[in-house]
Amino acid sequence: MRRAWLGLALALAAGGCGHPSSPSGDGLLPIDEVVVQVAESYPVQVTARVVGYLPDGCTSLSEISQNRVGNTVSIVITTRRSGSGGCVMVIEPVEKWIALRGLFPPGDYLLQVNDHLRRFRVD
Repeated sequence: MRRAWLGLALALAAGGCGHPSSPSGDGLLPIDEVVVQVAESYPVQVTARVVGYLPDGCTSLSEISQNRVGNTVSIVITTRRSGSGGCVMVIEPVEKWIALRGLFPPGDYLLQVNDHLRRFRVD
């Protein structure tokens, strides 16, 4: 237990909280789950429910971007880390519903949200 507290104290002193980020303080939202919902409508509407978390009190959501090439949809959810001092070590859950843009004729699709892959089918 003492060793864990020492590691936490060193991380706080160094300004790091175990969150991988670039030198600018930006990073990717850690993703726990991606669920795809296909609505039986015309035209077909596809929505992704993304569940992730912010790793500490200094990190907030930054931007959500979406790109599509053929039957592959890519979503990138970035975070921004502020503050150079110690951060409150509290994990904050994040849930986002994201409408996938474009038409979805019948077929197989791949959705990539950051490093999480999910296949889905439109009948």
